[in-house]
Amino acid sequence: MLAWWDQQVIYTLCGKRERVIQRSEMEHCISSIIAQLEEEKLVAEFDLVSHSEDYEADGMLYRQIALVDGKGSDVSRAVREQWRAKEQRSKWIVDNPQMRSKIAGYDAKLAEHWSDRHVQMAEDCEDLSASQVRAKGLELLRWTHEFAPNQVEPIAPSWQGHYYVRGTFQVLAIDLQVGWHADYRKLLKD
Repeated sequence: MLAWWDQQVIYTLCGKRERVIQRSEMEHCISSIIAQLEEEKLVAEFDLVSHSEDYEADGMLYRQIALVDGKGSDVSRAVREQWRAKEQRSKWIVDNPQMRSKIAGYDAKLAEHWSDRHVQMAEDCEDLSASQVRAKGLELLRWTHEFAPNQVEPIAPSWQGHYYVRGTFQVLAIDLQVGWHADYRKLLKD
């Protein structure tokens, strides 16, 4: 709205429009803004954007992956996707503060999908060796990258960026809301 208003003032100063801004013009602008917000057309703005070379994710991301003996490719993929999701979330909230509740709801949905798999994995790991437990955890981590974006419905009907699901799992892992190892909470309690 502010950008539209500033543009109208500039047009007035340049003589490209009459000096009075009509109420109907403002109502039309407000209606179009409301329509855009209600459409929920979210654009994947960070799909092909990479973080800077010196970017380091939160240490918890590295610790979570180390618990399951993740490889370098697992770490680099997790860092890349976490950065993209974090930047996307920030942009959405700055552009539209109401997105905060939608993001929180979607986080809960992802945590539920993860929980279903994690509980089953933890049950399956009861009689396994430590290395086998780590291998099962690595499978869960890789599920978030390879299969979750296709198995979990997107945040909005128009959403096409798979990085958001992948990266949000990493954001949740940093906050210890999800984890890859069967006993990640106990092992990372410090």
